[in-house]
Amino acid sequence: MTSKKNKATSKYLINKPIFEQLLIPIFDRDIKFRPKLLIQIQVKLPYYLPFPDEQPILLKTNLTTAILIQYTHKIKPCPPIIEGLVSKSLINGEKYSIVEFNFFSSENSFMNDSDEAIPNYGDWILRDCITILNDFALTFSLKYNDFGVYRINPLMLRKFHNAQIVNLENWETEMVAIITPDILHRKREEISRSEASNFPVAVKAYKANNPLFLFYQELSLRSIRNLNEGNLREALVNRQTSIEVFFSNILKFKYGYDGGDSNMVNELIKSKGIAHAISSNMPEFLGGAGFNNTDGTPFRNWKIHCYELRNKVIHNGHNPSFIETNSAFESCNVFIHYTLFRIKMKKKKYPGMHHIVPLNNATFKVPEQMKKFFK
Repeated sequence: MTSKKNKATSKYLINKPIFEQLLIPIFDRDIKFRPKLLIQIQVKLPYYLPFPDEQPILLKTNLTTAILIQYTHKIKPCPPIIEGLVSKSLINGEKYSIVEFNFFSSENSFMNDSDEAIPNYGDWILRDCITILNDFALTFSLKYNDFGVYRINPLMLRKFHNAQIVNLENWETEMVAIITPDILHRKREEISRSEASNFPVAVKAYKANNPLFLFYQELSLRSIRNLNEGNLREALVNRQTSIEVFFSNILKFKYGYDGGDSNMVNELIKSKGIAHAISSNMPEFLGGAGFNNTDGTPFRNWKIHCYELRNKVIHNGHNPSFIETNSAFESCNVFIHYTLFRIKMKKKKYPGMHHIVPLNNATFKVPEQMKKFFK
C-alpha cells in the first residue's frame, strides 16, 4: 500500500456533511461509539448487484469497527452499432455495481481480533471488503436464484484501488493506493510460417498420443486459466484432477509392465483413493524417499496442500484463499517434477515410459528444501 497526504475529496459518497448530519446520530443511538478514524475504498464489481442506488447498509462487526456500504451503479457505454450507413448508439449500456466501503474505528487506529493495532491497512482491507461482498453475493444469488451474481476474489478486480484514510476529528485525509496480487500472463508470439505449414503434422502427432497424457496437459492448462481468472475452487479441483490423471497413467504402465491388468488401477483408486494408490506403488516402482508419507517429502506436501485441500473444497464447501491455492500449485509442480526425475533415473529399466509422461519444464527450479530428494 502506498500513500499520499491530501485534502478531503468529494469522490466518496460519505463526506463531512453526511457524516455529521446522518451518521453521528446513528452511531450515538445504535452503535454506541463515536468514530475517530475512517477508511474509504470503492470496489468495482464485474456484474450488477441490484441494490437501491446510494442506500447505506450498516454492519456492526465488533466493538470498535462498523462498516457502512453504499452501492452505486454506472452504465458502461456500448460501442456504436452500424446499420447500413447509419450509426446508432445503444440507449442502455451494461450495468455494473461500484461498492463503497467505509470502515469506521472508535480508536486512532484499526484493531485486530486481539485488540492490537493493525500496522498496514492494505494487508487486510481488500480481504475484508471481498469477504463481505461474497457474503452478500452468495445470499443474493441463492435467495433470488441468480447465477449471474457470484463470489469474487482480488484476481478478478483491477490492479490498483484508490482509497483514503480520514481523521474524523479534523477531516485531514491521506490518499492511499492498494495493489492487488499480480495475475498470470503468458505472452503469445506469432509462430513462423514453416511451423504453421507443418501444424497438421503436429496435430496428428498429438492425436496419436495416449489420451491420458493429453488430458493431463489439458487439465493443467485449464487450472492455470482458472487461477488467472480468479476462480480458485475450479483451479484447485482441476489441478488435483490433473495429478490423478498423471498418476493413473503411470500406474497403468506399471501394472501392464508387471504383467497384470491395467484395469485394476481403476478399482484401486476407486476403493482406496489416489493418495493410497501412489504411496503403495511408487516407492517400489520408481524408488526414492520422496514418495514416503513423511514430513517434508514431495508426496506429503502434495497430499496436505493439494489433495486434502481439494477434499475440503468438494466435501465441506471450503472456499480456498489465494495463498492456499498457490501453495497447492507449488506442491503439485514439485511432486510432478520429482516423479519425472525418478522416471529419468529408471529409463534403462523402463525404456518406454517416457512416451506417456510430459517433458520436464525447463523453467522449473527445485526449491532449496527439496533438493535432497532430487539426487
